[in-house]
Amino acid sequence: AYETYQTLRAQGRLPVRVTVTLGLRTDGTVAGTERAIKAIGLKPGEGDDWVKAGPLKIGVDGGILYGTAHMREPYGPQSFSLYGISDPAYRGDLRISRDGLKNIIRTGHRLGWQMSSHVTGDAGVDAVLDAVEAANADSPIAGRRYNIIHGYFPNPETAQRAARLGACVDIQPMWYYKDADGLSEALGAGRLTNFIGLQTWHKGGVKVAINADHMQGLDPNTSLNPYNPFLAMQTAITRKTEGGQVFGPQERVSRELALRMTTIDAAWFSFDETKKGSIETGKFADLAILTDDYLTCAEDKIKDIRSRVTIVGGKVVYEAGR
Repeated sequence: AYETYQTLRAQGRLPVRVTVTLGLRTDGTVAGTERAIKAIGLKPGEGDDWVKAGPLKIGVDGGILYGTAHMREPYGPQSFSLYGISDPAYRGDLRISRDGLKNIIRTGHRLGWQMSSHVTGDAGVDAVLDAVEAANADSPIAGRRYNIIHGYFPNPETAQRAARLGACVDIQPMWYYKDADGLSEALGAGRLTNFIGLQTWHKGGVKVAINADHMQGLDPNTSLNPYNPFLAMQTAITRKTEGGQVFGPQERVSRELALRMTTIDAAWFSFDETKKGSIETGKFADLAILTDDYLTCAEDKIKDIRSRVTIVGGKVVYEAGR
């Protein structure tokens, strides 16, 4: 995939800047992790301002939609029918042992890489932060900006711990928008009050980027995981599900903060905050001219905003109607 982006760049066919997260498959040993990283054939940050190597990624648990997120508390009997489980003590899956997790993160850190992990449940995040803390004991890790991908059930103590370690959270309001209605029946409405808890992470001092996940489907609003950034921001601001319910209104964020989480704070994740993410002298000429004023239009109209013109590096790469 990295080479494909390089090819598109060489052919002049790449209209966006790409930082590629690289999947890391390892047996969980120090030696095995060293071999796996060497086999990637890239150095940390290798590339240029159009295509560059980003963090190494590992998968720690599953997902709440599938009942495989690793949770502190059992899923509970009311979830049995949705997830097809029967064990009252079931708390989801931890797919890497705690020792293996520490081996992987410590080794990647020692070799100079930014690291990231797919981890959704609160107990899964605990295990990741234990490993990040072990790496920090070897040498300071805050400057590496460890990326927690998802982190769907935060609490204030976890957020503060992540902030102390310099970790950041890459999170998807679309899962709240699409799935919270159904999940409330399986998990209970109370458990969803901090689901996709943007404000909890933010108040704890953690940098947050809001975005989409996989793209199964072609429509930006009706795909299995919608990828319209304006729908993501509207959801972050209103906490309204697709069915119109609101769980955990205290997790709402302001329009300004949602915008920062989509732009300059997201640029921070790839160490690009001095180059992009805001329109300022000295930064790349990357910007969009929109169909409406995001800061003043009606809340329920934010999702309808589109780009009239998109400019990357001073070049028009998209123009509505053309």
